[in-house]
Amino acid sequence: MEKMNRAMEKVKILVGMEVDDEPAQEESSFAFVDDFNRNCTLSTKQRLHGFVICLVAGITCTLLSMLVFFNPIKFGITFSFGNLLSLGRYVFRCLISLHFCQERIKVARAQRSHVFVA
Repeated sequence: MEKMNRAMEKVKILVGMEVDDEPAQEESSFAFVDDFNRNCTLSTKQRLHGFVICLVAGITCTLLSMLVFFNPIKFGITFSFGNLLSLGRYVFRCLISLHFCQERIKVARAQRSHVFVA
């Protein structure tokens, strides 16, 4: 694990990112999610647009592949691309679900912090 951390630091230096001077302490299970949200911030509307675009493009490619069914190379390419786009829409769907889940967690934490225990 230490070798991997050092390698990541070297890559960050090579790319020009800032390197943390202190070693990383135990990371929580939400560390990956927090890093992902900091680096990839999409609004809910953008996520819905991505979902719909991938859905429509995937279905279109899959249906177009039926037109070239007897040409195996074209069929394989269009059918595979259509399936990959259809699978890609789940990335946007998961991002939407994750966004709403995090919002619920933030609201729950805020509500808990306002409860006064006597």
